[in-house]
Amino acid sequence: MRAKRLIAAIVAGALLLAFSFGGALAAERKVRLKVMGMHCAKDEFIMGGILDPIEGVKGYTIDLDNRIAVVTFDDEVTSLDEIRATIDENVYAVEEADFIEE
Repeated sequence: MRAKRLIAAIVAGALLLAFSFGGALAAERKVRLKVMGMHCAKDEFIMGGILDPIEGVKGYTIDLDNRIAVVTFDDEVTSLDEIRATIDENVYAVEEADFIEE
């Protein structure tokens, strides 16, 4: 009987540990997007207005000289497809997208 309780306690602890780290295991991804249509400083502001409202986007940097946006996002909340579609339905077009592994 004591062994059964010990096993049950171990299983319960393992389950609790697994569920408590569920949010921490969400993958934060970073993607480099080649965006056509960005030319000047106002485009950086406009891209911010496009990316900021996307739930799950944690941050971004814009390189106007190379027309690159690097976007960090939580892939349990949003996806590359959603980010890309949101950009494409506005003024710009995503020409290429590559994940950045860190």
